[in-house]
Amino acid sequence: SLILNDLLKMSGAETIMTRSEDISIHDESARTIRAKKVSDIHNRFEILKNNPDYLFVSIHQNTFSDPKYTGAQLFYSPNNSESVELARSIQNSFSEHLQKDNEREIKKCTTDVFLIYHAESTAVLCECGFISNKQELENLKNKEYQKQVAFCIYSGILDYYSSI
Repeated sequence: SLILNDLLKMSGAETIMTRSEDISIHDESARTIRAKKVSDIHNRFEILKNNPDYLFVSIHQNTFSDPKYTGAQLFYSPNNSESVELARSIQNSFSEHLQKDNEREIKKCTTDVFLIYHAESTAVLCECGFISNKQELENLKNKEYQKQVAFCIYSGILDYYSSI
């Protein structure tokens, strides 16, 4: 996400990061792990709600019990038709630039993904790969591969903007 942020800024985009390091942004009053998680998600949701004209791209790594699965996959908000187009653009970018055999289909977010499911603005969740797959995990740890992943998302965002 940091590399993507740099690419977008170099292109003149105004960006907002919900966080720039792997820490919770929960309220100080939250004491239990559950309270911290709830507070964190609500604070990130407030950032999303307070910036309705921005695209919201949530970046994650996937996992599954069977280690054979690989590849990026995009999920989109059911509340904004543009979310489908953004997800499709980014998914296509992964297939075109980095994962030639990736035939994963974009999917509508379910209630399990609070931020994206409840987003009113254009919002997607980008699962960049499977950490449960040994080779893909090694790729995802590699700085050069991370740059390629960021470029795929960046390119997908540019393609999305060129189509609207």
